[in-house]
Amino acid sequence: QLRAFLTTTRKDVRVKQDELRQLVGDRYHDLILASDMIVDMGSVCGELLAVYDRPSMQKSLSSGLEMHRKSKARARTMDRTQELLRLASDAQQQVWQRMDVGMYLDATMIYLQAQAALREVGNILRSGAL
Repeated sequence: QLRAFLTTTRKDVRVKQDELRQLVGDRYHDLILASDMIVDMGSVCGELLAVYDRPSMQKSLSSGLEMHRKSKARARTMDRTQELLRLASDAQQQVWQRMDVGMYLDATMIYLQAQAALREVGNILRSGAL
């Protein structure tokens, strides 16, 4: 009877050890994915800053403010750009909040939306629409 108890207890210990390994492995995988996401966000932001820092782009933006007053289409473009930048700037906090509660698909969707928003802002800036 004691041997049966000992065997059962050892099996339970092995099962618990396996469960613990699985949990640690999953969290490690999540951490790696999150760090990759942060690196990607950094490179996208770097690209956006590089586009913004070009002298031709700065001239375009400063003259764009005057054109903005004259054109409703430009006003809509400016509003859209601000909306996209706000979405992208709020994304990091939202991604981490979702990751903390295990909502990885939602976090991924927010990240992808922010990345698309930054690309669209870059396209707007490159097109000189502002």
